Amino acid sequence: MDFLNAIHYGYTQENISIITDSIDRLINSVGYYHEWDRYNEIEDYSEFKSECNNLIERSIKPLQKQHNHGLTIKCTTYFIQALNGLDDEVQEWLDDVYTELLDIIESELNKGSQQLRKDTLDWVLHWRNMLYCDLSPLLTCCFKDTDSLLLIQEDLLKELDEIKSKRSEEEERIEAYATKLMINLIDSYPDVMMSYDDFVKRYDGCGNVKLDHIQRLMNQHQYDPALQLILSLKQKELYGSFNDQLDDWLIEIYEYNHDLSHLRDIYYDRLMDFHWGINMKCYHVYKDTFSELEWFNHRDTIIEQLKDRSNIDEVYYKENMVKPLMIMVKDSPSASLLLKYTSLLDSFNHQAVLELYQHHIEMKAAYAGGKDHYEELAHLLDRLSEFKDGQTIASQLANNIATIHKARRNMIAVFKSHHLIN
Repeated sequence: MDFLNAIHYGYTQENISIITDSIDRLINSVGYYHEWDRYNEIEDYSEFKSECNNLIERSIKPLQKQHNHGLTIKCTTYFIQALNGLDDEVQEWLDDVYTELLDIIESELNKGSQQLRKDTLDWVLHWRNMLYCDLSPLLTCCFKDTDSLLLIQEDLLKELDEIKSKRSEEEERIEAYATKLMINLIDSYPDVMMSYDDFVKRYDGCGNVKLDHIQRLMNQHQYDPALQLILSLKQKELYGSFNDQLDDWLIEIYEYNHDLSHLRDIYYDRLMDFHWGINMKCYHVYKDTFSELEWFNHRDTIIEQLKDRSNIDEVYYKENMVKPLMIMVKDSPSASLLLKYTSLLDSFNHQAVLELYQHHIEMKAAYAGGKDHYEELAHLLDRLSEFKDGQTIASQLANNIATIHKARRNMIAVFKSHHLIN
């Protein structure tokens, strides 16, 4: 494989960038997360797992035999960072890989000098990319001595102090990971690290610290102090990126207190937040905060506010609002809505459904296309013929279309394969 050859070349040149670029190519091949991208849809990770195992067996482990402890540690640490953020579907496999990679790092540290341990810790802490993932397993596994832990604490506190005044999206992410790492170390080594209360007091203005504090209060069912903290954060635009998490906690508290009025407000805000479409799960939960009579009186108002959303048809369907759904189906340039809602529409106005099928068939037949286009046209004719009184209409339409557009050989062939014409 090219990336394996590149890694071997990197080892001989002791060029960390060649090695890390090769690891990046491997990770990116399965849709690794970038700031501007989302995960790709991955159905089978088997090949990726195989390549990762090859990288460990054919590259990292042989490097150990060269006794280049520093480069081995750097490559292995980078690999751990690169794997961070992959799909939860491979979490069990990732845990095994992390364990193997951490064992390699710990083994190399034990073979090397105290200076190597110090240099490695310094490299990890000052390589900002490493702060984008949870380093707790690495640091708590490989740097358990008091001096290292205090050095980690000093560096993390310095990092958090420096970004207090910086509110960029990048700094907020680093702050989140640094805070999580610091709190994990405080919980793991309470006799060495500063106390949790002192940490919270020192970074009272840090949103991530407050989030952790709220989470602890929620876990202990201390809902009143948690509610006060959440509401104080909600008033500050600075913490807007945390709103979903804060709302989740508010929902838990309001449900516990049976506070339907406040629950309704949260779900309304969430429903209105989806400008490109309607979150139907949120719609149903919002509706459930009303009694049947209340919803009957309120429904038209909320639907009026949502009518321009791309999937308003789903609301019409759920509410059995046939008239606006019928108009939407007729005005749609595609027959997909008609096929989707045929049963509901037919139960209310059978004749109108027959006319809608005829309308969409004539629209699709008006222009030429490839085989897929004609298959879709034939499918509509097939569906029309399934109605008891639609067989004659479908047959007449098919023959008329075939007569008018007899030069469309692909269409004629498709119609014959569907037995629509002789």
